[in-house]
Amino acid sequence: MIKSKYYLQVFCSVYLALSVGFSSLVFAFPESEIERDRLPEAQWPSELKEFKDTLPDRYLNLTESKKIALYVGKGAWSFGKAHFKKLLLNYRHSYEVITAKDILSGKLNVINYSILIMPGGKSWKYIEELGTLGADEIKRFVAHGGGYLGICAGAYYAVSHRLGPSTQPEPYGIGLLRGVALDGTSLKVSPFHGGMMKFKTDIPGFPSFYQILMLGGPSFHFDPIEGISKKIKILGTIDPIHFPTLIYFNYGKGKVFLSGPHGEIEEKGSLLGLLYKDPDSEWPLLEKIMIGLASPNSNADSTILKVLSENGVIPSK
Repeated sequence: MIKSKYYLQVFCSVYLALSVGFSSLVFAFPESEIERDRLPEAQWPSELKEFKDTLPDRYLNLTESKKIALYVGKGAWSFGKAHFKKLLLNYRHSYEVITAKDILSGKLNVINYSILIMPGGKSWKYIEELGTLGADEIKRFVAHGGGYLGICAGAYYAVSHRLGPSTQPEPYGIGLLRGVALDGTSLKVSPFHGGMMKFKTDIPGFPSFYQILMLGGPSFHFDPIEGISKKIKILGTIDPIHFPTLIYFNYGKGKVFLSGPHGEIEEKGSLLGLLYKDPDSEWPLLEKIMIGLASPNSNADSTILKVLSENGVIPSK
């Protein structure tokens, strides 16, 4: 159990960053403090080390006018990408993979795409490859009405500042959320750890608690003023410390969902289930989230409550 003194240090660092304001966003970080969005490769199950994604890079459902873009640039985790493909195929959503080169060329737009999924992986590689231009293209896409779904590394990438492994918040991601992404795993904040963690959720029609795979993902900390202006809805927190780790909010005309844990991973459907025991599926929840993100309604709070309240019965896994 972590000492209360250390909790105080973490809270003070976050509070200082939020209270004094943030400096201009810079895409730089010390090499000595390279983050770990997931477990070191030496600790991975063999299935993750040797995994090859053989699912199609594109699927078209003629009843849908727009596709979901799945990011597959440098650093994107192959296992996570494949499980997102499985999820999208399961619900028959049109999708296609998108690279950093595609985004830099202006391909990401609200005419062709409804949502951009940024999966888990290595967020610093996203920053390096996409650069300032890619960040601007993604922010423009969301501001014009697109949805952004970021898991683990994709969530770090979306937040302006990061705390951990450094003990002070540092400029980091593109700033869809002008807050702090707390890497509690690297800072050894209990109960953060690599593996199954318990999350308390406040979502109409869904369970009050989930066990979800956490591999170095963040919790999210933001100023109350931003919480009001962007209508930030906290959908889930880490039990029992109540740090927000599933959040949904407005950005311009678009909407954003950020998640520290890996709800896209279906442990029972792979050998990973031998290592991590997951009693429930988060796919029905992510499906409702995606419907909300793709909705033209500009009010994130009312949209997600409406969508999650409709047919919110969890099917058997």
